[in-house]
Order: sequence, then structure tokens, then C-alpha cells
Amino acid sequence: MIYKNLVIAPHADDEVLGCGNFMLKNQCDVLIMGVSSYVNFKGDYILASDKMKEIEACHKFLGVGETFIFSEKEGHLDSLPEYQIVTYLDDLLKANYDRIFLPYPSRHIDHRVTYNAVMAALRLREGKKKKFTYMSILLYKLQML
Repeated sequence: MIYKNLVIAPHADDEVLGCGNFMLKNQCDVLIMGVSSYVNFKGDYILASDKMKEIEACHKFLGVGETFIFSEKEGHLDSLPEYQIVTYLDDLLKANYDRIFLPYPSRHIDHRVTYNAVMAALRLREGKKKKFTYMSILLYKLQML
């Protein structure tokens, strides 16, 4: 049986660090909650458009089906109204995924906002059909060294 999988990541690379091996072996769609320009560890300014090229190349290598980007508010998801995030997720979840992977709500605010919004959107989906169709809701954890 082929399952319809969705990996939800607060930031680009969280999906790879948390679920990369699974993504390589299973067809997945990916939602990245925030992508923006940033300064890397060397002090170089990286444009969001260049970051998107890296994301696209990585997802192509992993065999990702569709990549969705929610916002350019990377690192600042808490500045967005929660209803806006939940509404977007609710629309995306109409695709009736069998397995949904989301980050464990760690100390990073974007991880907590993502987790809470996904759980709220899933709760909204329960009442929209007679049968709740999700097979699995799985958490992944990103371990900081």
C-alpha cells in the first residue's frame, strides 16, 4: 500500500534532519513554515531566493512530491495570528494525508507554534468527515548538540 505523507517543518532543513531517511525511501510532500533571507555562519548574506534553490535541489534529490512554503517569517512565526496559520494548514490537509510528520515542540518558538497550529488544524479536520481519515500523526525531534 502506498501512503500519502506530509512532512511539516518550521524551517528549511528541519524536514531533512528529522525525516530525511524516511523521505528518501517514501514519497512525501513537504510544508516549510518559514523561509527568509539570513546571514550564515560565515557572515555571508543569503537571499531567500538562493535558499529556495537549495531547498528545491534537496527535495528533488529526496524525491519530494510537492513543496509548500507558508511564510517568509522564518524565526518569527509567533508574530503571525494563529488563526492564519491554522486556516492555511486546514486547507492543505484537505488532501487527506495518511501520515503527517511534525516537529516535537522544542524550546524554539517556531517549533512550538508549528506544533500547536498543526494540532489545532487536525482537530478542525475531525468534524469535517464522518470518518477521521488520518492513519498516523508522528513527531520527530531535532537534537541540538
